[in-house]
Amino acid sequence: MAAGHRAIVRDRMFLRQVPRPRVFRDRSNPLEDLREEEIFARYRFRPDTIYFIVDLCQAAARDTGRCFAIPLVLCVLSYLRFLATGAFQLTVGDTVNLSQPTVSSLPPGFPNVVGVIDCTHVSIKKPSANPEDYIGRKGIPTINVQAVCDASYRITSAVVMWPGRTHDARIWRQCALRRRFEDGDMHGFLLADSGYACTRYMLTPYMNPVREAQARYNGALCRTRVTVEQTFGILKQRFQVLRRKLNCYPERACMHIRNCITLHNLGIDRRDIVAVDPIDPNDNPHYHRVDVGDNMDGRAAREYVTRMYFER
Repeated sequence: MAAGHRAIVRDRMFLRQVPRPRVFRDRSNPLEDLREEEIFARYRFRPDTIYFIVDLCQAAARDTGRCFAIPLVLCVLSYLRFLATGAFQLTVGDTVNLSQPTVSSLPPGFPNVVGVIDCTHVSIKKPSANPEDYIGRKGIPTINVQAVCDASYRITSAVVMWPGRTHDARIWRQCALRRRFEDGDMHGFLLADSGYACTRYMLTPYMNPVREAQARYNGALCRTRVTVEQTFGILKQRFQVLRRKLNCYPERACMHIRNCITLHNLGIDRRDIVAVDPIDPNDNPHYHRVDVGDNMDGRAAREYVTRMYFER
């Protein structure tokens, strides 16, 4: 028995000493091998936009003195594929012929409206620290992402750090953009649903409209505010990882979400657009039956806009 055990150990030690043949992967550039529609289907951007992203990364690499053993275009494609599909890293790596360890290390109607605000939830891996803080409305761990968008679906402000259990109104109370409005550095109106307090710069719906003008105001607000829902739809249609689940803990998940928002804006700026189905605002009023503390200045501002623009 002892002799047999020694023989097994000896054989294993011998096998460890035998050099394994090195596998050289074909790292050809998929952008040169695929048609444009195939590239867009895989990476959610057209080739010229992808090369633009590569150039940005190349400039950043020069600034930091960083070099890449792997062609930078393959690094970018690997990350875009991950964001586009939410697939496991091994699957993502296979699409551009990289190993799993390599992939895991890769990096109408309203006056003076400046934006539309809302929050959306992104599912994440259940954290080990304070997991109950991350359980959102659907009973799963999420990051609650606040975003402000403009009429072109560009995200002009985003807060990506709060656990899913955090109420939308609290995120707004703590964010830097609110302080800019309060200090007078920002002018105009934000449009929001009733999950936010109505203030002198943030217009929300009437919970119980009693006049026809108030009903018209609510209808116009819903038709305009649907822009932010469409923005989230475009964002998550391009980056399926946000629609499914980011299988990582909060800090890294927030990094991926911020990267998705940056790339989303780049796509909007370059008119590299992802089509989504239109949203019917009448099916999506977003009234939250909670008291979030409307103030007198807010109610006065809302009533002024109603009388000036929706009275007949």
